[in-house]
Amino acid sequence: MTRPVLELMNRLPMFKGCQTSDLTNAKWLADRVVNTPGSVI
Repeated sequence: MTRPVLELMNRLPMFKGCQTSDLTNAKWLADRVVNTPGSVI
């Protein structure tokens, strides 16, 4: 029931060529964080 966090905008195909700042922390988190369900079914 876990899933990865949403993809960073600069990694989406339509925004590949856009200017970004240093996203070291955001990339590190996006590669490691998972979402867990907040309620029980």
